Amino acid sequence: MTTTKGRNKLVIITQLTSTYSPNNTVRLTEKFVEGVKVFADHWKGSIKVLMHNQPDASGNLDLHLYQISDLPFEIEIFNFHNLAAIKNQIIGASAVQGGSSYHLNGLAQYCKENNIAYIHCSEYSLKTRCQIINANTNNPIKRLRRYLWEWRQERANKNEVTLASATHCNGTPTFNIYKYLNPEHLLYFDNRITEEILISEKELKAIPEKFSIERPIRLAFSGRLNKMKGADALIRIARILKDRKLPFELNIYGGGSLEEQMKVEIQDKGLDKHVKMNGVLDFATELVPSLKRDVDLFVCCHVQGDPSCTYVETFACGIPIVGYLNEAFEGILGEVDAGWGAPILDDNGIADKIEEVIKNQNLLDLPRKNAIKFATKNTFHEVFRARCEHIMSCLK
Repeated sequence: MTTTKGRNKLVIITQLTSTYSPNNTVRLTEKFVEGVKVFADHWKGSIKVLMHNQPDASGNLDLHLYQISDLPFEIEIFNFHNLAAIKNQIIGASAVQGGSSYHLNGLAQYCKENNIAYIHCSEYSLKTRCQIINANTNNPIKRLRRYLWEWRQERANKNEVTLASATHCNGTPTFNIYKYLNPEHLLYFDNRITEEILISEKELKAIPEKFSIERPIRLAFSGRLNKMKGADALIRIARILKDRKLPFELNIYGGGSLEEQMKVEIQDKGLDKHVKMNGVLDFATELVPSLKRDVDLFVCCHVQGDPSCTYVETFACGIPIVGYLNEAFEGILGEVDAGWGAPILDDNGIADKIEEVIKNQNLLDLPRKNAIKFATKNTFHEVFRARCEHIMSCLK
C-alpha cells in the first residue's frame, strides 16, 4: 500500500467494482476517473479510492484500462468482507465519502466517533431498487426475498444518513426522502457535460425546420439496451408511430443484452426504414455531435427511477425529452420544464406526445431553451466543484 501525503485526506468508497489487471493497470469507467480528477483539482489534500474486488458487471459503456501510476489518486481494491477491513483503509482520513451499501452499514457511526467527516451519497431510492428487481427477476419468490432485503437495507440507509456529517443525493428520488433526515444535504445531477460540449448558438441555428414526409421528426435513444432502461419499449413505440403513418426516424445508440433481439424485431415489424441501430459511440467525439446534429426529441423509457446522467446530457445538446414518468424523470421535470412524460409502460401516451410535437413543432422551442439553461447550470465540473466545497465545509 502506498503512503498518502497531505494534511487533508479524502477517502472515496465507490460502489463500482473492479480488479487489478496485469502490468499494474486497472479497468475503470471514464466518468468515474474524470469525476475524481475534478475532486482532485479542488480538494486541498490527497485522495484515496476504495473499490470492492470484483469484475465490473454494471454494463457501463465507458470502461477503460488505466495505468495505476498515472491516476491522480491512490486506489485500493480489496474484498469488502467486513467493516473492519474498510475501517483499516480510512485511518488518518479527514473525510470519507460512502454510499448506500450493506458493506458500509455502521461506517457513519465509526466516523462520528473518530471525528471524521462522513458524506453519505445516494441515488437509488427503495422504490427504484424494487423497480429494478421487477425488471430483472421473473421468479416471484426471489422477488419477494429481494424486496425484503432492500426494505431492511433502507432502514440501515436512513440510519447512516441521520448519523452522517452530510448527505449528497444524485437526483430527486433520494433527495426528497433523505433531506428531512440530515440538515446538511445537497442535491446534484450527475453527468459528463463540460462547457465545451454544451450546444452553441451556431449549432442551434442549424436545426432544420418543419416536419414532413421529406423531413420526419428525428427521434433518438442512447444508453444501455436492456429492460431496466426500457430499450424494448422503443420498438413498440416505433410500431405505433408507423401504424399512425407519422413521419419519423428513430436512431438508437448503445449496446446491451437486448441489442440482437431489437435488430430482429426491427426487421420482423417492417421498421427498417424508420429505425436504425448505431451501436456504441464515443461520448464526446461521436455521440454528442450526432445528437446535436441529427435529433429533435429524445425518447427515454426507463422503467425505474435511477437518476440517469442521460437526462442532463440530452438537455445539454438542446434536446427535450419525452419519457416514462419514473420518479427521477418526474423529479427533473419538477425542476425544469424541458419535456413531457407519460405513465410507465404507457407506450401510446408516449406516441401521443410525439404526435403532438409533429403537428406543432413550436412546442419544442421553450423546452429546448429550458433544457440548455438547466444543463448550463449543472455541468460536470460545476457539480463536482459544489460537492467538493460542501465536503470541505464539513471538516472537523
